[in-house]
Order: sequence, then structure tokens, then C-alpha cells
Amino acid sequence: LQASERQFRAAMEHSPIGMALTRIDGTWIDVNPALCAFLGYSRQELMEAGFKRVTHADDREATILMARNMVATHQKSVTLEKRYIHADGSILAGVLSLTVVRDPDDRPVMFISQIVDVTAARRLDHLKSEFITTVNHELRTPLTGIMGALALLEQFSLAGLAERDQKLIGVASKNAARLKSLLDDI
Repeated sequence: LQASERQFRAAMEHSPIGMALTRIDGTWIDVNPALCAFLGYSRQELMEAGFKRVTHADDREATILMARNMVATHQKSVTLEKRYIHADGSILAGVLSLTVVRDPDDRPVMFISQIVDVTAARRLDHLKSEFITTVNHELRTPLTGIMGALALLEQFSLAGLAERDQKLIGVASKNAARLKSLLDDI
């Protein structure tokens, strides 16, 4: 039993991801150093704060309903992404894996929460999306002008142009349309 307790304590204390043991009523039994670091609280502060205070207001009810549903349907575990509130007030993103622990009589005893910090990944996704939107707009604006000019050339000047010039305008129009299609896909 002592060896088992040492192994459990080592797993909690040295895990690189946030972990919490939670009673069925939602109060914390224990939290690990990684969760404290993620949320910016000391262990004592985090234990007093509870999960509701560190869960974004828009995600609280969904988290509670999901936990109740897990207990009612005997679902063992579930994973979801949710927002957390750091001690400094900033919003963090975490992937929560929640597991229900049951006693030998199949009664729910507690939840095990494992939380992976994905804040940097979400910020990177947001920056990537903004970059793609900006580049798309910056390329689309001149391309629209080029396509308009080529369409006018094709419409009004092809009769007076040499065959070689007509082919060049056709190639330019075809490549402009291809570029527009690529931008639409982006």
C-alpha cells in the first residue's frame, strides 16, 4: 500500500500535464504542480479557488453537464477543449480529459482530470488564420485588377493583335484564373 501511494504521489507530482482529483460534487481533492503552474496559482490558492473559478464562464455549465452525463450514462471518460482563467486574468486553452472513477459497487467516487495546455497552439492557429486572410486579401486585390485588364484586352483588342500577342493574353488570363482558383481554395 505504501509503495502504491508513493507511485501515485510520484505520478501526480512529476506529471508534465495538469492533473486534479475531484469529488463528484466538483470540489477538488488534490491538484498537481503542473496544474498550478498552468493556472498561475499556488497549490493552496488553487484548492481554495476550485474548478468553477478557473473555468471560463461560458464553459462552466457545459463542463458540469458533461460530467453529470458521464456519471448517468456510465461513460468512463471524455475529452474536450475548454477555456481556463489564469490567476492574472488571461484566458488559456486546455484539452481536458475527464475520467470517472467508480467503486466496486459501480458507484462514482471521483473524477480524474488531466489538462494539456494548448494555449500556444491556439494562438498560433489564430495567427496563421489571420496571416492567410491578410495574404489572400493582399493578393486578391491586384489580381482582380489584372483579370479585369486582361478581360478588356481580350474583348476589345484581339482582332487588332498579332496571333502571338493573342496567345500571350490567353496564357495570362488562364494563369490569372488559376491563381484566383488557388486563392479561393485558401
